[in-house]
Amino acid sequence: MHTPYNQLPQAITDLVGGQHLFMFAATSPVTGFINSGRLKALAVSSPERLANFKDVPTMSEEGFPNFLVRDWQGLAVRSGTPVDITEKLTDALVRARESTEVKNVIATMGASQASGGSADFVKLFSQ
Repeated sequence: MHTPYNQLPQAITDLVGGQHLFMFAATSPVTGFINSGRLKALAVSSPERLANFKDVPTMSEEGFPNFLVRDWQGLAVRSGTPVDITEKLTDALVRARESTEVKNVIATMGASQASGGSADFVKLFSQ
């Protein structure tokens, strides 16, 4: 039975508390519960296993070859923002994304990051 929630923390609390048998969730909010053993990750929906969850199979490995769900975050600016400003922001974000500190934080959250720049992000919306 599908149970809709307005707040993800409540859904996770109910899952940990045993009110539900399973849920689909992004890795970052449940990583601590998985690492502590309070939740068990059954599969990841990415095409390949995640670095932080190497022992967790993909949905494809579990017999669902066409199942792919990815969440994403990005930065958007107001339409008409000058190109030199968007280029500076993009350059700063790429530098940050490539830093060891950011890579470590992303890996600790059980996530992975895509490469590419603003053109690739725009493509995401036109698919």
